[in-house]
Amino acid sequence: MAIKTQTWKPLQGSDKYTDTTIVTKGAFANGSGTLLGKNMWTSSFTTATSESKLYFHGIMDGHPASASSNHIFDVAFGNVNGSGSKAYKYASQEIYNTMRQTLLFDPYKKFNFPDVGSTSGRDVDNIYVLSLKKDYLADGVSTGWTMVLSGCDGCHGTGSQPLHLTTLEENKETWPSRGGQFYKVVSGSDGVRTSVTASKNKVYGAFWPEQGIVVLDAAQLTGSGAGSIAAGVRISGSTSTDNRWDIDRSSEGVGGIGVQDPSTIYDPRPILEQVDHGGHGNALKMYGLLRFGSLKMRVYEYKNSKRYYCRIHHNDYTATSNPTWLKSGSTTNEFTDEFQKFPVTYISEVLLYNSNNDLIAVANLDTPQPKSPNSELIINVTLDI
Repeated sequence: MAIKTQTWKPLQGSDKYTDTTIVTKGAFANGSGTLLGKNMWTSSFTTATSESKLYFHGIMDGHPASASSNHIFDVAFGNVNGSGSKAYKYASQEIYNTMRQTLLFDPYKKFNFPDVGSTSGRDVDNIYVLSLKKDYLADGVSTGWTMVLSGCDGCHGTGSQPLHLTTLEENKETWPSRGGQFYKVVSGSDGVRTSVTASKNKVYGAFWPEQGIVVLDAAQLTGSGAGSIAAGVRISGSTSTDNRWDIDRSSEGVGGIGVQDPSTIYDPRPILEQVDHGGHGNALKMYGLLRFGSLKMRVYEYKNSKRYYCRIHHNDYTATSNPTWLKSGSTTNEFTDEFQKFPVTYISEVLLYNSNNDLIAVANLDTPQPKSPNSELIINVTLDI
């Protein structure tokens, strides 16, 4: 007697399951989670002026001349009326408009950042923007990052300290927008709000995880009140005397911002040329604050696993194409009497096909599994996509 060999069976809806996990890693090159200010560079200092530099400055994790350096994020300055632009009058207005068209439900409204516990905020005319490059964004930026902004290295006196910014994590409050759910940006580190009473409720801006964009209220950064970067290191104004980080302080051993090797004194002249004293090199001023600070950030990625439960019931796959079980000399592929009495097969691989009968996956078992009419098997095949 010949036994019909079963080669395939359809999967049912209950046999399929999609499992989604969230994997996080450092946001920067090679999975690093921290980028120190001394390692931040902008090609603005080493290349001729390009049109893009009228709008934003690309920040790299090494000298632009180095082949191993990577373009990590951009910084930009926006003003609702176009003020503070360098060379091209309306560059800052176009930045502002692009951000509100991308992030806000109403593209004609100004950015508005209510303080913690408040429902009404102040309209914001001047913004600083930090945008992570798409190559590093993955599916989004994790909350709980820390941005350290500092006017200069070691020049902080009484009431003048680096400003640590992070996301407001309490109660996991988020707010809807065109750019997705966003978080408030507050003073603190690693998602923990500062305990300083005078500044703990102050909101400095907002963060859009799915876009990898941080928008900061320039007025909050440049104020002289508690929780701001003190007046000595303000980033507003059009002359070098308004910006402590770009003043030549080499006699004090700290210097300004420049393109020299980070291990040496900073030469302030290149950045002063960019600011040009007659215009507001505001994006470069934001870069200057980061250059004496740091950025700690992680990104997340959704990993989908497709699970297929291949259920082999007691009456499935009880025949084999193995010729050793065929009767010698049989012309009809007749099985031996032993196999017909108690057929035992061994399953060594599982092949998955789509609805078009295309082979999409092959799963090889480490050890062939015996299958008889007295046993059943469930083989879990997982595809990570």
